[in-house]
Amino acid sequence: MTTVREVPVTATATEPAAALLRAYVDAWNDVSHNTWGHDDFVREPVEMLEAMRDKPYEKLVRLVAIDDAHADTPSDELPLEAVTGTGVVLLPQQDNLTWAYVGTTVRPAHRGRGVGGAILESCVRVARDHGRSTLMAETEHRVEPPEGPESLTAPTGSGRVPLDDAGVRLLTKRGWDLEQVARRSVLDLPVDPDALEEHRARAARAAGDEYRTVGWDGPVPDEWVDAMAELYTEMSDAPPMGGLRVRAGPLGRRTGALARGAAGPARHRVVDDGRAARAVGPARRLHDAPGGPARA
Repeated sequence: MTTVREVPVTATATEPAAALLRAYVDAWNDVSHNTWGHDDFVREPVEMLEAMRDKPYEKLVRLVAIDDAHADTPSDELPLEAVTGTGVVLLPQQDNLTWAYVGTTVRPAHRGRGVGGAILESCVRVARDHGRSTLMAETEHRVEPPEGPESLTAPTGSGRVPLDDAGVRLLTKRGWDLEQVARRSVLDLPVDPDALEEHRARAARAAGDEYRTVGWDGPVPDEWVDAMAELYTEMSDAPPMGGLRVRAGPLGRRTGALARGAAGPARHRVVDDGRAARAVGPARRLHDAPGGPARA
């Protein structure tokens, strides 16, 4: 039987009481590397810890699955390898109060043993204990499968997931429905200067004098918080959503914009500033992967 424990919010990520947090991050990074084949999305304990601290707009709960050999081991004495999988529950506190996001990961070496099911059940229990009736989960895949009997197509008509994937099997077996598929693009750097200039010139001709690009590193500057909040909402509403019904209200949009970039990998944002309306247009968010290949 898989033992599931909640990761405590500690003062630091290095103290003995944060052993569960460090093991959580180790397992999460193990799965990320297995999924993508690189370490661009690895996380650090301090980053995960900061995301768990109390915030007015969301509550984040992290869970870990413990192997049978360490079921009775005190949390502050657990070795990293004792954690076989992770769970996360994100609970909005200002908007979408009946909704929650739940996520599970299982180390590749421990799949097929019921670990994912135990974590998912624990995540669902946390969400229900907080009064949530609509849940969203996601799976990640390096390659989109071709259309056919071995894949599942989103009801929006755009995007597919592989039916033989462990995460997809975990969810579909329990009656979850696929509603939306999102794609992640990778740009290898450096870009050919001539090609880059061609794109820039073409964009400048289309935009005219009404727009200019504005960029920053890290959190959204105060002067752009409201505009970026509106943009994030429009970006979340514009894609085909299938049966998903999630939308942030004004306060949630603003606090969410403030939070973006507060912790995590280095993030660089570039937006189009519509001068006449003082609004922002399309945004690009670039993530640095320290120590890894040049990608954006």
